[in-house]
Order: sequence, then C-alpha cells, then structure tokens
Amino acid sequence: MKNNLALLFAVCSLNFAVAQDAKMIFTTNEMVWFGLDFTKAKLAIPDAKDDEIKSKYFNEWNYTLVSESRYYKEGAFEKRDVYNDLTVVQARNAALDMNSTHGKPVSITKEMIAQAIAEYKITGDHKSGLGCVFFVESFSKAKGEGVAHLVFFDIAKLKVLFTERMTGEPGGPGLKFYWAHPFQDMFEAISSKKYSAWKKATMGGKQ
Repeated sequence: MKNNLALLFAVCSLNFAVAQDAKMIFTTNEMVWFGLDFTKAKLAIPDAKDDEIKSKYFNEWNYTLVSESRYYKEGAFEKRDVYNDLTVVQARNAALDMNSTHGKPVSITKEMIAQAIAEYKITGDHKSGLGCVFFVESFSKAKGEGVAHLVFFDIAKLKVLFTERMTGEPGGPGLKFYWAHPFQDMFEAISSKKYSAWKKATMGGKQ
C-alpha cells in the first residue's frame, strides 16, 4: 500500500512538473525558431532524387518558412520576438543518410523526439529560452499529405515541453512551394484554433 501511494505521488509530482514547465511556452514573449528537422522523415517524392532533396530542397523548404510572410510565427505563437536559428537542423539534415528516408512512414514517438532534442548542439546567440522546431514525419505525394510534429523545448536544458502531430496538404508551383504548403496549413491551424486550445489546456483560467 505504501509503495502504491509513493508511486502515485511520484507520478502526480512528475505531471505537475511537466505542466509547470510547459507554461513557459505561453508566458515568454520570445522564441527561437529552429526550422524543419528531416532526420526522422520518410519521403515519397518521385519528382526529385535523393541528392537533390538533400543538397537543395531541405534548405529551400527551411528558408521558405523563414522568409515568407504566410508563415507568421509572431502571430501564430503570440510572441513579441521570434529569432531564427537554422544552423542545428542544417547540420543534422546535411549529415542525413538519405537511405533512411525510404520505406513506410514510421510514427515519430515522444521518446524519439526527446532523444533527438537532447542531441541538439546549439551554437547560435540564443542558448536559453523557448525553442520551436518541426520534426517532419513524412511527405507522400500519393497520399497528398505532409506530416510533422511541432515541438516546443527548453533550449538551455534541451528538454521537450510539448509536442503535437500535425498534417497539411501539399500544393503550389514547383517542389519548393508544393512541399512548403503543408506547413502553411499547419500554421493556419495554429493561428486559428490550435494555439489558443493548447494555452487554455495548459494555463487553465490564467491568460
């Protein structure tokens, strides 16, 4: 009985600590955008070869989300300032063995994300605060779908605070815009309803 009570207390304490940490997402006015991490992705894109995707499109998709106004992070995430640091994902994507992107999509677990975030080597100016990144799970032209996990994390601790699996439809001219479009759908969902729902669930009545 004592052991069961001790276990229950430990679980409750852990859940409370996680909830308290997650509040950082909604109480800070600044955030660092780390971009698109493709190291867990399965890519079914018959229009492009592996070396072209790796040497060209990984960067183009990342730059599109930084430069295009339709991906307005300050508005979507209710932040005064959003800083961009693509150096971590650029290094990880450049080192990716493209053979790992073939085959059936595999659901990315929270444990996989936590392990990947723990491996991040932050060399930019912002080594503390709130970080945000998308882990791409799959691009499938046949299904007409892009899947990615939005991840908020504590930069200093390299600790995951929150994850959400999201989907969007590809579309637009050329491969750059075609596969950037799923993220436009995701940003629109975040702006219109997702972020406010996450905030309410985490903060309760506190706004």
